[in-house]
Amino acid sequence: EKSIRDGSHVRSKLDRSPSATVAQHIYNRVDRLFGVLDKPCIIFGRYLFVSKESDQQEIQGGVEPEFNSSYFHTLRYLHRVPLSTYQLGKPIIDVSRYDGMDIFNTHRPLRDSCTGSNAYVHNAVMSFRVHHYVGSWETFRKPGVDIRGKKNFNQRNKVKGLVLDKTTTRYFAEDAKSTTWLTQFVKLVGKEKALELTQQIRVHEELEMEKMFEESANGEGTQSGL
Repeated sequence: EKSIRDGSHVRSKLDRSPSATVAQHIYNRVDRLFGVLDKPCIIFGRYLFVSKESDQQEIQGGVEPEFNSSYFHTLRYLHRVPLSTYQLGKPIIDVSRYDGMDIFNTHRPLRDSCTGSNAYVHNAVMSFRVHHYVGSWETFRKPGVDIRGKKNFNQRNKVKGLVLDKTTTRYFAEDAKSTTWLTQFVKLVGKEKALELTQQIRVHEELEMEKMFEESANGEGTQSGL
């Protein structure tokens, strides 16, 4: 964090203008980890956010009343692993340069065509980090035979030395007033469209998931009756 404050870290060199994109940052070779070798697969660092609940009243106070903040993992869960944690990264691929080779795994899909010597990256030196949310049990579970299950869900959340991250949910506008990213998204596309693209999709997915669980349970009951 100190290197970011004093301007020596690569993250301090990011273009923060509203029109800036990740692709432009990579193309401009600001980050030497992306610019040393010109590869179609780039491994980003990863922050793991666990399912430790935040204060509902506090997070709801930063969004429009039409939105239920509990549907947004980025607002609901603010506890993450420390910056020094060494984790498997997350890749992005330039699909225009993908030649159809077999995918190795989800963390280093194109093997040597990805940056770095392996899938592990050091969060502290990365200009970009993917925020990986364990999420709620309702979104983690799967109907039918779930090899992950509640035991795996609990294990994912068993992390020591958690850090409370109050910057992830925030968007620092030019007027220096901190608001949530959701508030800024509403300003960009309008409240109706924002609801349609975020909360309404989540509500629909949860209803569909409940139907699938009911069908799965009914199927198991029928089989046991035979």
